[in-house]
Amino acid sequence: MTNRRPTSRPVSKLVVLGIVILFLSLELPILPLASHVQTGAGGGIVTAPGGVSGIGSALGNAAAPSTTAGGRGMLRHDLWQGISTLGWIVLIIGVLRTIYLRRQSAVVEKAKDAAGLRGERMTAEELEKLGPRYRTLNRFYLHHRGRVHEFDHVVIGPNGVFHVESKNWAGQIRISNSGVERSVQGEFHSPTIQMSRHHSLLETLLQDNGVSTDVVGILCFTNRNADVRGKNASYVVTRLHQLNGVIRDHATHKQLSPRDVARVTELIATNSRPHETDD
Repeated sequence: MTNRRPTSRPVSKLVVLGIVILFLSLELPILPLASHVQTGAGGGIVTAPGGVSGIGSALGNAAAPSTTAGGRGMLRHDLWQGISTLGWIVLIIGVLRTIYLRRQSAVVEKAKDAAGLRGERMTAEELEKLGPRYRTLNRFYLHHRGRVHEFDHVVIGPNGVFHVESKNWAGQIRISNSGVERSVQGEFHSPTIQMSRHHSLLETLLQDNGVSTDVVGILCFTNRNADVRGKNASYVVTRLHQLNGVIRDHATHKQLSPRDVARVTELIATNSRPHETDD
């Protein structure tokens, strides 16, 4: 199954850093006029260079400290400008980095979807070999009672209805009743949850229409480089070359006649719509 993961939109940490620096720069004063004012001898007020006049008899004596205060103010102003400039530089680099990361992410997601689609096609080709007693539906959305789920494959045969989930995964894959673990890092939806939802929807559709037969879930791994171990009590785990044997060998006491097989196939097709084309 492809296109199931919510696509993440990576953002470079430099963007966050740039915003933080700009925020901090706004907290620094830009040298307001009040910071230039000094008190002279005798209670007079003297302004730093840039002021207009001094009041009091000690204008000359206050000039020196005023100049010092102005120097500190200019230094603070230069510091503010430097931090602000740094913030913008970091932010711009962060934005460019984010654009790059998102493009790379899109390439990776497209490659994953393409690999998944190849696996589904391999499974569909294998299921065609089951013979005329079996009907196969590939890549569709099944809807019933307000619920909609995407299925990779559903096989209808004399010994039951089989919903097959294809996974073109490589690496170590460990399966248990708790779920699935992969050695390859990355986001993926749990096949166990997918299988459970598919099983419930398909079984409910059949029961509501008076069909009594086995519903069997099969998780099929198509990649030759997959090291699959373990099992799950809720569904069958198999490799591509074993898939048709698993279906044919399933024993049931609820056999479907050829007419029943055709009826169930029509029922599922009527309550489904095809998957959009992946190119």
